[in-house]
Amino acid sequence: KPENILLGTDGHLCLTDFGLAKDFTGNGDNEDDWARTLCGTMEYMAPEMVARKWYGKGADYWSLGCIAYEMMSGLPPFSSKKGSKDLFRKIMSERVKMPDGASACACKLLKGLLNRDVNKRLGSSKGTFLEVGGVGALKQQTFFAGLDWGKLELKEIDPPEDFSVDHDEDLRHFHDE
Repeated sequence: KPENILLGTDGHLCLTDFGLAKDFTGNGDNEDDWARTLCGTMEYMAPEMVARKWYGKGADYWSLGCIAYEMMSGLPPFSSKKGSKDLFRKIMSERVKMPDGASACACKLLKGLLNRDVNKRLGSSKGTFLEVGGVGALKQQTFFAGLDWGKLELKEIDPPEDFSVDHDEDLRHFHDE
């Protein structure tokens, strides 16, 4: 969720999770790489989690799709004022309407991440002899064309905005509210 994306004083993002988290360090082939717990913010829950099926890293790629969607549109892809039952129905079956003004590359990325079939979901699909899978497939999306992932990881790419501060109590980049 957006609240778990922090901005460092250097302008780079830091992902956090102050709630319940499970370490999925394996390749998904053993039971330690799967969970069944219903946890997290409801709007970002993957369909397999809502259905209370076993889930793994693929649920995180769904959540990434929800975050990307919200960054492009201002709202998560699914929401409801009628409660969790209606929200979960939408997550399980409602068509995802692409954000207004989203490019073809952005729509392809969102459709890949918000694929209800975890085996076909971008980032979680297994690679084959002929096709790249996993995070490699995500990084190869046209949306990210020209991005040097190695430089990004080393923070060698300048952020688009300067959020430097003069001291630890400098709040100039915070909204007044």
